[in-house]
Amino acid sequence: MNSALVRKSCRKWKDCVQYLYEYSQLGLPDEEMQMMRANNSKKNKSLGFTLVELIVVLVILAILAAILIPALLGWIDKARRKQDVLEAKNCLTAAQAEFSSAYATRGEKENGQVSILSPAEVAHYEGRIEGNVSNADMYLYKGYANKTFTNADKTTVKLTEYSGFAEKILKTAGYDKEEDYPYYLIVGAGNYVKYYDSDPHKPYTICFAMYQKTKNSRPIFFDGNTWVEKYPRESLTNANDQKFNYYTIKGERIRVQYYILSNKETSGNWYDNLPANAKK
Repeated sequence: MNSALVRKSCRKWKDCVQYLYEYSQLGLPDEEMQMMRANNSKKNKSLGFTLVELIVVLVILAILAAILIPALLGWIDKARRKQDVLEAKNCLTAAQAEFSSAYATRGEKENGQVSILSPAEVAHYEGRIEGNVSNADMYLYKGYANKTFTNADKTTVKLTEYSGFAEKILKTAGYDKEEDYPYYLIVGAGNYVKYYDSDPHKPYTICFAMYQKTKNSRPIFFDGNTWVEKYPRESLTNANDQKFNYYTIKGERIRVQYYILSNKETSGNWYDNLPANAKK
């Protein structure tokens, strides 16, 4: 066997021992054997990384992580925000559909009626009175704090279940289970008592909404035109505007009546519980 043939046959590292043995039997010069050993040593060294190379790789990975992770988290936040806006829009659409249905199907104003709902459909309402018109905020949700409310006729009531009106809106919006209901869902339309005779469309047209998916989510608001991330205080011209629920909607000053469809807060009211950065 000549040396050229042996070199050609040795292609894999696992043959190195046999390769060296066969050459040792051929009586090759020491210089050639040393050269072969040096070549094999270089091949073995190329099979792995040095410690310095590993450190460089780790440093590069750390730099990439520092750059990419904040961006990735930001993308996740934006995706969640878009999902919240989509769900809020679904709720607004469902609510407006139910308000429009009420306008088309409900009869004349009943005795003691202060909203688009009949008195029998509302367990409790309350609000400040300006002149002879109350804010009449409609409490249509199930209370989670076991709180007792006092009605205008001095009777007391606990909100033990969602009203049928609120449940229908929530189910139309895609919420089949109570545990999936939004933490807050409030819609507002023109005050029923104030506008029933002068502009009967206003009480059935939603011009304000507030949606908050979970307790830790940031709320979003419908200001009559679009969804925004801050409570639309800029439309309130003075303290009384806020006190009596006045907003400037599309250039018109409107007294809004709230319909609180979902509220899982156990203390305080929805405005007091807004995050500070949502009020500014």
